[in-house]
Amino acid sequence: MYQRIAVIGSGISSLSFMKRLLKICSESSTNKQQHIGEFMINNNTTASSLILDTPLQITCFEKAKGIGGRMATRRVQNNLKSNIESTNTTLNEGLIEEKEETHFLDHGAQYFTCQNPTFQNEVNQWIKNGIVKEWKDEVIALYENGEIKVKSKYGSLQQVELENNFPERFISVKNGMNFICKQVKQEIEKINSQFCNVKFEMEKRVKSLQKEKNGQWRIQFDNLEYYNDLFDFVIFSCPPEQTVEILQNSSNNLLETFNLKSKIKEIKMAPCWALLLVFNKPLKQSTIKAAAFTNNSKIISWIANQNAKATSVQNVTKLTENNGDNISGNKKTQQLVGQSWVIHASAEWSTENLEKSPKEIQEILYNEFLTILSTIEKKSKEELLGNENYCSYIQAHRWRYAIPKQNNFSKDNDIINKKDIKKETITSSVNENNNSSNNMELFINFEEGIGCIGDWTQQGRVEGAFMSGYYLANKLSSLYPAICFTLKRNKQNRKTELTSTAIPLFKHLIPSDLRSKAQ
Repeated sequence: MYQRIAVIGSGISSLSFMKRLLKICSESSTNKQQHIGEFMINNNTTASSLILDTPLQITCFEKAKGIGGRMATRRVQNNLKSNIESTNTTLNEGLIEEKEETHFLDHGAQYFTCQNPTFQNEVNQWIKNGIVKEWKDEVIALYENGEIKVKSKYGSLQQVELENNFPERFISVKNGMNFICKQVKQEIEKINSQFCNVKFEMEKRVKSLQKEKNGQWRIQFDNLEYYNDLFDFVIFSCPPEQTVEILQNSSNNLLETFNLKSKIKEIKMAPCWALLLVFNKPLKQSTIKAAAFTNNSKIISWIANQNAKATSVQNVTKLTENNGDNISGNKKTQQLVGQSWVIHASAEWSTENLEKSPKEIQEILYNEFLTILSTIEKKSKEELLGNENYCSYIQAHRWRYAIPKQNNFSKDNDIINKKDIKKETITSSVNENNNSSNNMELFINFEEGIGCIGDWTQQGRVEGAFMSGYYLANKLSSLYPAICFTLKRNKQNRKTELTSTAIPLFKHLIPSDLRSKAQ
């Protein structure tokens, strides 16, 4: 096992990696120094193997304020005030009812599916622990000819396509998809011990890696400062373009070395513009109950009614007099008044409009959203809004690296879903034939001590990201004997030889008194 590991990025792939590796280490008795014993190699040579007492330290560097990557949730406060008639005869004026709603908008991954048995086991545990639930709402597809089809196991429409073929979709039980990442982080913190530990360094943007003489890596940030600790292995859990940028800035011609096998320079991610909306009242439409794939638009590919997730919003109410004095002072959960939506633009349109300002994007996507609803509901935009309804929150978010492009891999290594890139969203599931171990071999370089994880190393999506981290943790843990070393003494020439499967990486771990004996 590597003694010090750096992880760049804190998405679900890195969280999966850290949790799995810590769990393996915490359960393994080999964290303690052991003497395996002396044994004969041949008539002239004896060997003595030891396992070093090397506590595992993982440091996760995240450029943002919070964890989760594209499993992101925007928390929006929506304060609503309305005059109500007072039933208190001692009051001459009416009361003002204040509704303070907290909307949780998933502007990244909307849901996830699972095909891999290992990931399914994890999801089952999340369900048992009250972290995720199956999303049992109706998801539909809209077509240019006006046709509407159900794309889920659940729905009231008649046009159900091969219902049994639709995968189960899962969402967070509360507070949006980012809640899942926060819960995994809590699980990691519970596993922390004297033999294995993880710490998070937030708002730290990594610029480059510098190779030290002992083979370890030193990390430099974009402010040109260096991190105090050195690392035996560095794992990139960020998009390939950002990984390439860091490798390009690093020493040892690292990019070209790593690119020989992984072809990482050729891997590209498609962007996605997202629009977040909160209305003070529900829109007057009945077609999109939960979400829709919009094949009838060249601009928008996905529309989701965030209210359909039910537990993703909270509502508290208090009553005050018109003069501002508090009457009730009580807060209680009530039925939601406002309505929140998330819209994803298509990958093709997002690419063409990538550098437009958020304000321009807001206007375009908002108008297209209302146009789609107007068409299917056969209502004007004014009729959709209704009386006294308005958009209280609107924000465009640019995902510069959202989904793996379909031409990332050669024919011999085709691990990307062949779905039309134009209609791709960051909502779809991974391919059923998930072979993480074969794919991941391309993105690990043990000689240099670097590796990559993330959805783009697989078929994409949440499951692919999770399994990439899980696989790399298993791979590194299987290399634990690499830090064991063997002292061999040849009886004929009386020489003591020090051997290891990865001496350049681990020589600094060998006690100096034993290292000096080796020739």
